[in-house]
Amino acid sequence: IDVPAPSGTVYRAIAPGRVAFAGRFGSCGLTVQVDHANGWRSHVCHLSAFHVTAGHNVSQGQFIGDVGATGQADGPHAHINLFSPTARPGSRYVPWVGKWAVDPLAYIDPSNTPRPIYYTVVPGDTASQIAQRHGLSWVAFARLNPSGPPSGNWNLIHPGEKYRVA
Repeated sequence: IDVPAPSGTVYRAIAPGRVAFAGRFGSCGLTVQVDHANGWRSHVCHLSAFHVTAGHNVSQGQFIGDVGATGQADGPHAHINLFSPTARPGSRYVPWVGKWAVDPLAYIDPSNTPRPIYYTVVPGDTASQIAQRHGLSWVAFARLNPSGPPSGNWNLIHPGEKYRVA
């Protein structure tokens, strides 16, 4: 499925698993492929960045990458593939994966989808401190907040401003 989303929107793992591949993958551009329990696999494509590597274990909802438009994409969007080890109603076999493509929306519970977290700056905060507090690099924090502070200078963030942290 393709879901319109702005570049930099957080991708999260749809279920726990192990990263089978993270890198450039043909027309999919930057891609993360995760093997899940019982032979299931998910792919997210066209990322602007990924934050996991092959062999990395991920938990459901873990931050794995950012929406982008790499590969053959007309613009930024969330491109999600879900593959079953066996045929399901409405599925089709995909030989290069060796599994059956299914509609991810039939398996994703939107009530369990984590939402972005926003942090309100308090006196004395710096962008580096906020990033560190939330387990992010300063670069990842800045990428989550592309408009930046009103001053245009990440060293001059002001109390009361809100920034996305996850």
